[in-house]
Amino acid sequence: MQKALILSIILYHGIAFGQTDFTAALQDVRTNCGGISEHLEHIKTMAGVNTAVTAVGTLAGGGATVTGVAKQEADKISDVAEKYQEFADKINNQSIVGNVVFTDVDGLELSSSDKDTLRNHVIAELERIKPMYVDFVMKSMTNGHDAQDVSNVKEEIDKISSKLGDARTGLMAATTVTNIAGAAIAGTNRVKTDLESQVALCISSLDTLARAKTQAKISQQITVEQSTHAERIISACGQYETVKLSDINARGMGALVSSGIGAATGLAGTITSAVANTNNVRTAGGNKEKNLNTASNVLAGVSTASSLSSTIFNATQIGAAKRILKVAQECEEALK
Repeated sequence: MQKALILSIILYHGIAFGQTDFTAALQDVRTNCGGISEHLEHIKTMAGVNTAVTAVGTLAGGGATVTGVAKQEADKISDVAEKYQEFADKINNQSIVGNVVFTDVDGLELSSSDKDTLRNHVIAELERIKPMYVDFVMKSMTNGHDAQDVSNVKEEIDKISSKLGDARTGLMAATTVTNIAGAAIAGTNRVKTDLESQVALCISSLDTLARAKTQAKISQQITVEQSTHAERIISACGQYETVKLSDINARGMGALVSSGIGAATGLAGTITSAVANTNNVRTAGGNKEKNLNTASNVLAGVSTASSLSSTIFNATQIGAAKRILKVAQECEEALK
């Protein structure tokens, strides 16, 4: 009789503890695995915002590069018009004495005393350099062929070049601003340490729940529905072991670095472009303007490539966040 009583007491306490362990383990899972999707949803949303921001920067940088190339071409035409103007008076005044040497943009020289030969060579050079300006230039050069016409051509082309320079500077400034904004967003759009710790606790608590479920099932202290519910939670939330939160941060760091490079080169390109388009530089002669324009275009290209790279990183960060968010949503749905 006494032995039976002792056995009953031991069995009762074992059953009670089995039920208590299962309930506590289930509560721990709810605490540790709940609310994760909210953080991931925010990361995904901000990655989408940053993708749009850096995409604008990419377009602006591409526009700056194209505009810069167009400006260089306009400057080449201006140089050709200026060279023609140097001997236009001689052609019109019939004052050519000996050969006149014309040097094209490739450094090739044409030496002739025949004004038609010289004129045809210049027109051919203009056609080769920039077809979009040929009609206007050729009209000015064939209507009387006087120096004033050529001077007007150069003046108009220089105005176009100046406007293109201003446009390039503005577009470079735009891509700089978007890259700075992109770097700021990427720098903060990360999985924080506390979220990493929560996911680790979630995975750990699932092991505890699995053991508690088995014990409670053996002691018949949980229903079939409770056991099935626990198994569904373990299966859904256990998917956290198949994904990596570090993927989100790795792509965020890539976006941060790319946007940082884009911002730095964009700022340098904006300053260089602005200086290249000042009156002092434009009228100084020599290669200073040409070199500054080339530098501006190179910086615009680098900034554009960096913006594009950042856009790609942000887009892939969205993908990484979506994969983990799907796990979090399925886990939290199972917890209900």
